[in-house]
Amino acid sequence: MASKLFAIISLVWNVSTMMSEMPPEAISIPNTLVPLSALPLRVSGRHVVAKDGRHVRLFCVNWYGAHMEEMVAAGLNQRPLADIAASVAEMGFNCVRLTFSLKLVLGNETHIPDPQSIAANPALQGLSPLRVFDATVAALSSAGLLVVLNNHMSAPGWCCDGDDAEGLWYTAEYPEESWLQALGLMAARYRNDLRVVGFDLRNELRPAHSITPTWGSGDPQSDWSIAAQKGGERVLANNPPMLIIISGLNYGMYLCDVPRRPIHASIPALREHVIYTSHEYPWFNLNLVCHYALETCLIVLAVTCGIVWIIMASLYQFRKFCNRGPAPAWQWEDTSHRTLCKAYRCSLVAASLLTCLSLVFLVLGELLIQPCDVYRDYIIAFLLASAFLTGFGGMLVWLRVMLAFTAHYRMVRKSTSDGEHGSGLITQICPCYSRKSRAATVSPTPDAQCTQSRKGALSRFVAALGSTSCLTISMPILLIGVTTWIWFERGTYDTFASELDKRWGFVLDGSEGMAPAPVWLGEFGTNNNNLWWKHLMRYLQERDVDWAYWSLNGEMRLEENETYGIWSMDSKHVRHPWKLADLQKLMVETPS
Repeated sequence: MASKLFAIISLVWNVSTMMSEMPPEAISIPNTLVPLSALPLRVSGRHVVAKDGRHVRLFCVNWYGAHMEEMVAAGLNQRPLADIAASVAEMGFNCVRLTFSLKLVLGNETHIPDPQSIAANPALQGLSPLRVFDATVAALSSAGLLVVLNNHMSAPGWCCDGDDAEGLWYTAEYPEESWLQALGLMAARYRNDLRVVGFDLRNELRPAHSITPTWGSGDPQSDWSIAAQKGGERVLANNPPMLIIISGLNYGMYLCDVPRRPIHASIPALREHVIYTSHEYPWFNLNLVCHYALETCLIVLAVTCGIVWIIMASLYQFRKFCNRGPAPAWQWEDTSHRTLCKAYRCSLVAASLLTCLSLVFLVLGELLIQPCDVYRDYIIAFLLASAFLTGFGGMLVWLRVMLAFTAHYRMVRKSTSDGEHGSGLITQICPCYSRKSRAATVSPTPDAQCTQSRKGALSRFVAALGSTSCLTISMPILLIGVTTWIWFERGTYDTFASELDKRWGFVLDGSEGMAPAPVWLGEFGTNNNNLWWKHLMRYLQERDVDWAYWSLNGEMRLEENETYGIWSMDSKHVRHPWKLADLQKLMVETPS
């Protein structure tokens, strides 16, 4: 029997593995490249449009590395620059978000820190980081790709860490004027290349230097809207056709305060130029975080309970087979019915309270946390930690209840087999209590005594429901049902879309009297074909959102794997075919 079961499980596993590894459905990759005749681009309502007013959709990919210690885009150690640019266009993308640091522009660096980082491009050897950046932009432009410049960091390094002191547009080493100077220099540098269409002014605004970024507060040290206006005006002064891309707050997660100061409409110099940008990663979505947490808890509880029951059943069979030695402790055959029921009730109440408290902590996130609360991450961390601790404690107590119930079942079964009660096992496990005797003793009663103490079928039914053992069965079923409903509801697409609409999607249609504006999803990425990914693909298609996937890179740094990358570490083979296929579907599907 065991061998047959193992064979069935192996067959199911092999089939599921084969299905998950099946190549994606073949897609006719469209030519999404924007012709030079359509440039420059501008903003009209919620869309980016060509020179003739035709809607242009931006299907971009992030190519980073120049903002990090190597100071060059990743992959130049693996392939020639022109080959990489051509491959990006062949995959269907029509633009690249290219990152850089302020040091690359203002640092007067004369050579690449590590020549190995451009090993496949001998023509770039001996050039400064900025000249290599020029060559990268030129290669992308020559391949027909649009380029969006992005000031990712001030000092070179990985982004983003809450302690990196890079959360604002200025640092101690690079004050605001240095940032503005770099924006102006880079805008002027590519003024004659119409394919350099946009400037993403700063990446993922977040707290730094004990200052939390705001929007519309009027404080020049924290108000990102004031700085973004200055940055946009500096760029346009040096490159008038450019699109100005402005990040949301709190790691780019939300644009909720834009209606307080909608600079895309209120600042004449920025009209028809401003695009807002947001970022989205699996851990940004509160509802899906709760969904996955509940899923994990339910799986762990089910597996643990199953293992415990198997162990207990094995112990019982072993005891029955050997028929020697003292009875296992879990049988409690000498324990009185009253003591068992008292232990039942205490454990049952404790387990139920802990489980309910864990669910309350999860639900509180939806009721109390505003999607754009600046302290959202800290509150979520506290609630999830509290839910985990109470849920884990409840699981342990539920195991104790299961042990007690199994012991009760074993004792009643033994008593029935010895002839002590002849009313049947169900009556023994779900005894009926009378109000007079419940306080004094808890003992199983035959059907005749139940009939005398409870008149009518309804009274007997209520009495049976009040029994400890019936509560032991029904309470977990009820709580698991509620938990499953919350798990399901938090994972629906409508819940997912509602959260994104509240954080940044509302800008697309305008609100509170604000004119609509484009939103470009400047970063999103994953290495799992999970629920978050499926929901996001649907959202981008239905809302007609322009986007830039993070990232093209196969490597983060030399010989360091980038698990979210389109490419593998060789910067040639596609890492996850399903991911590229889904992105290509967005390129060909007409928005809903």
